[in-house]
Amino acid sequence: MTEKTDASTATEREIHRSNTLNFGATLTGSYGPVSLTTMLGVGTASDERATVKTSAQRNREVTEKSSARVRQEHKVSVKIESKQGMDETSFKTITNTAAEAVCIDYYKMMRKWRTDLYRYGLRMTYDITMLSPGVRLWARWRGVAEIDRLLNLPMQFGWAPGDINEGWVFAKGLELGVLVQGPSPFQTTPTPVHDQTPFFNQGDAEQTRFARLEFDVPPGYSLASASFTADMAVWAGDPNELSLLNADDGVRVGDKVTSSLPQHIGGTGHQVVSYAFRGVSQAALRIEFTCVRQASTFVDWQKAVWHQLHDAADARHREELARLQEERDGLWRALVGKDTLSLRRLEREEMLRVILLWLLGPDSIYASAPP
Repeated sequence: MTEKTDASTATEREIHRSNTLNFGATLTGSYGPVSLTTMLGVGTASDERATVKTSAQRNREVTEKSSARVRQEHKVSVKIESKQGMDETSFKTITNTAAEAVCIDYYKMMRKWRTDLYRYGLRMTYDITMLSPGVRLWARWRGVAEIDRLLNLPMQFGWAPGDINEGWVFAKGLELGVLVQGPSPFQTTPTPVHDQTPFFNQGDAEQTRFARLEFDVPPGYSLASASFTADMAVWAGDPNELSLLNADDGVRVGDKVTSSLPQHIGGTGHQVVSYAFRGVSQAALRIEFTCVRQASTFVDWQKAVWHQLHDAADARHREELARLQEERDGLWRALVGKDTLSLRRLEREEMLRVILLWLLGPDSIYASAPP
């Protein structure tokens, strides 16, 4: 939007000044017959006229967004021109209407290269054959396509929880960067449980008394076998006995009672062995037992290890995807971040590198120069 302003100013000034000065004097005298008359007069007139006329006209044209400095002082015009090369590509579709296969030979229009021949004393001319001189530049596009294929691949984790065993899981955990804890032992023998009855004199020992012996099966285990032993000191002549209340296989040989605690086999958690005794002055009791790992305990260990390995593999997969994405972004910026002139320069540099490689051999520094 353009704003145009015309302003005109006219000023006219006129000055008229008039000055008048008159002075007159008359002198009359007589002496005898002589009469003298004298007159003196002075007159001054001044007329001054001045005319001043001033005319000013102003024409201003500014845009809507011009700065205050432009509007107040002067106008500056700047012209920016940008030119960019254009590529034109034409396509033609050829359809084979015959029943037989046909061979179509096509030729690609190549850019005309400028070649200069420099002579130094002896003229030497070489014909150099370069097979696919732009193969390294094309390899970047192939690298982008390969990275895109890898980014779309799902994580490869081909194990189920039931495949976890104690053979390879530790090495696989170290490969993924995690420390895998082994399962609980299949069989364990906890510390035996001991107990001792108080000492009773002969009169008190005639009463029947009840007591119990307690022990715990470790979590994740069940009782596999047990051995109960009671060594007694009895009063002579009095009827005496020590029997288990929840075991039917108690055997007494002399002053010793043994049992395998059949009612407790397969139990878990807290176990209680109750017994009754009479005529016993004192007795020492002992339980030795063996526990076996439950099947559910091993299954829980398999599931826990599977989740541990799966999380580690997923984290490793995400790190690899991030690395591939960063590599792809770098390749993409190197491919699309150039204009036509930069691409022509890359072509010339690659042609020059191939020529130097042909002249100097595959062991030169140009063999591994970055594109």
